[in-house]
Amino acid sequence: MEEYKFMEANSSFPICNHTQFVDQNNIGFVQGIMSDGTPFEAELWRNELGLNVSFVVPDKLQHQRENNKLVEGNVIGFHNQEQREHQGILTIGMVDDGICEDMDITISYVEYLESNGLISFTGNMRNGVIFYVTDIEGKELVYITITLEEDTIYATTPLHFMNFPNQGKKIFLLKK
Repeated sequence: MEEYKFMEANSSFPICNHTQFVDQNNIGFVQGIMSDGTPFEAELWRNELGLNVSFVVPDKLQHQRENNKLVEGNVIGFHNQEQREHQGILTIGMVDDGICEDMDITISYVEYLESNGLISFTGNMRNGVIFYVTDIEGKELVYITITLEEDTIYATTPLHFMNFPNQGKKIFLLKK
């Protein structure tokens, strides 16, 4: 059997925003394909409390989306529903289908990212929040946000993030 040195996506990439509302808090983005063929986009961004990474992937669990849309714009829940300002931009322009309130689904997606080597937690604590979104092509997606650093380092990612278009050049290195 011939061994190939490429990976084919098993679905089309999410159609993400790369230009609107990009500022100094938006560090960069990356596009990739996981080992099972799932395409993803990720972005690295800061808010007032620390460093975060968000992933946009197809909604593989095909659940019933709850109609609990956000009403305060760009705000999300972290750590026991504490609200913080979200600085990510990949899902701007997508339909907001609400936040995932099912902890089992959240755990499943965080473990999925971890098992694919996209995220690595430094201790026993895991974190994550999931939003359901639909892109302009009608693809149902999940937007998974993980806190990497606040007062301490919770997780790391091996991904190499590119600057957003029309963004000045900058170098960003994650602490190890």
